[in-house]
Amino acid sequence: MSWIKFVKVTNIKFYVVYFFLCFIFAIMALEVGLRFVTFSSGPGTGSAHQRWVTKYWTPINTDGFRDFNVSINKKQKSILFLGDSFTAGHGAKFQETYYFFARERLSSQFNLVNLGQNGTTTQHQEANLKLFLSKYDVQPQYVVHQYFGNDIRDYIKRIEVERSSLRKDLADVSELFSFVDTYFFSTEFISKYHSQLIATYEDKEIFEKHTSDLKNTHKLVYEKNGNVIFIVFPFLNNDEQIKVSGGAYIEKVKESFLHSCIKGDIFIDVSPLASTLSTNARVVNFMDGHPSPTLHRMIGELLVKVIRGDGSEVVSKDIIRCRQ
Repeated sequence: MSWIKFVKVTNIKFYVVYFFLCFIFAIMALEVGLRFVTFSSGPGTGSAHQRWVTKYWTPINTDGFRDFNVSINKKQKSILFLGDSFTAGHGAKFQETYYFFARERLSSQFNLVNLGQNGTTTQHQEANLKLFLSKYDVQPQYVVHQYFGNDIRDYIKRIEVERSSLRKDLADVSELFSFVDTYFFSTEFISKYHSQLIATYEDKEIFEKHTSDLKNTHKLVYEKNGNVIFIVFPFLNNDEQIKVSGGAYIEKVKESFLHSCIKGDIFIDVSPLASTLSTNARVVNFMDGHPSPTLHRMIGELLVKVIRGDGSEVVSKDIIRCRQ
């Protein structure tokens, strides 16, 4: 009976070696396959995100913005798009952004310029607008000022996510590990980020300073006899976050804006529009909560209608024309 025992032992060894080799080959296949994958991440981490940036983050003009080089036709009025990564189009191809959509449809009537820049706060945006107006001596008819809940970051500490040296090193050499690291980093970062931002908006002193920054930014537009289209985005990650955004900051900045706006200004809350889409349809991907190409297009369509002023845009409490 010893031969039976030999066969059983041999079979066990065979299956152990077989499944071990299958596991190794599967890991190798994933490592190779992931090297051809490109996708953006919300915090901008991971090798796949870096490949996405290299491939899609174009054009970049001589002023450093994601747009064509500035060319102002003095016979046309101008529209400037000011904001952060939502206006720059993080996660979307340039041709998929709401800025590009508006440019394609309005360039025969207006000069359109994109001043959207990743990572900017309200104070940064004020500086960008001031520099542009000084350099090009433009009197914009509209400045489409995009706002997001993290624009108050001038007054909060930088979010830190603990990552060991070993974790960073492995992410640098392994595509699979980089993918996993990006997922966990994004999840932890977003959770901490949301909590800190919401708490910041509850600080009345900080909020007053922040709204003062917003008013200073809009004052630059008024000094040029222009109007502001103030378009506010909620957190898009899920339906609950959209709802939380309303109470945490959208209603607050809306009330502040409507108290200081001038006749011809327009306030737009993106929340109702975003809520018509499922989470998967409204964001770039499960690791990037920026607007999807679908949502960009919907916003572009709405902005074109608002700017043309043909009265065809949806009239509701979420799109308000300032009457002061």
